[in-house]
Amino acid sequence: MPFPPPPYTRIAPNANRDSNARPLPVPGAASLAPTSPTIDTTFDTTPSPLNPFYDAASPTSIRGPPPPFSVYHHRPTLNDLPQHVLLQVIYTVVDPDLPEESYRWGLYWLAVSLRLVSRNWYTACMHVLRSAYLPAYVSHIRPPYSANPYPLSSPASLYASTYSSSSGPSLPALAEDAQRETAVLDMFIAFQVRQNVLRDESELHLEAGHEGVKDLFELLQPRARMEDLVRKYALRAGVVSVGTNGPVGRDKIPFRELSVNFSSRKVGLVRSVGGRKRIIAEVGRERMESLESAAKRIVGELVKGMDVIR
Repeated sequence: MPFPPPPYTRIAPNANRDSNARPLPVPGAASLAPTSPTIDTTFDTTPSPLNPFYDAASPTSIRGPPPPFSVYHHRPTLNDLPQHVLLQVIYTVVDPDLPEESYRWGLYWLAVSLRLVSRNWYTACMHVLRSAYLPAYVSHIRPPYSANPYPLSSPASLYASTYSSSSGPSLPALAEDAQRETAVLDMFIAFQVRQNVLRDESELHLEAGHEGVKDLFELLQPRARMEDLVRKYALRAGVVSVGTNGPVGRDKIPFRELSVNFSSRKVGLVRSVGGRKRIIAEVGRERMESLESAAKRIVGELVKGMDVIR
């Protein structure tokens, strides 16, 4: 019976034959005791207060197993579902075919509870709420005003807080490209969902009607709409920049620094820099002049001023 071949060691052709090469195991032979790998590490010993190894001996041999490590496994949650699945979940719970009172309570639950869970749920809930209340919102628009509250891009970019006229146009970076009128629509939704629930709770509740949102649609809505139109025409004229990566300087003004002073007689374009506000363009306005016409004229004044600066 032939004997098995003896244990052998793989050694590179140009390697030292006396090196500590590990023989490979052979079936039937005695198992060899495992040894820890040897790692030769050379540290920079240049004296410096910024070098943590300046007092270590070099070269240094470290004998031991590789350093421990852990693999992070992400546990899927309900928030990881895609948007179309979240919308399907919402429409299953808040079905438009439900009785009118139950449907209104479902919309109220979306506004005060579910949309606060996470950004994904916020996006999905606001899509449903805006779609449900947009017809009522548009019904409050009076000539010569116009409305376009939906954002330019996908709703995923709308993680903005409500736009405040007192704090100026310092919007979060994620919402800089969004329609400023969208925040006015969100204010209207917050008011309307509560009004609907109060009406269902008691027959003694007096419907606010248009008077309850008069300030919203006579001041905030036309001003936000005017700012959106100014951005549209100013981008076309090349005098403003939108987005954190857009070119800024003397040639273009970041749109996040601009806001509009709006009244029935005049419109002013205000720039806020370092907490200071300055009117950079102003035009008169006829009482029944459309917002589009006034926005074009004030952008024309801005272009003239930028040409003088250049």
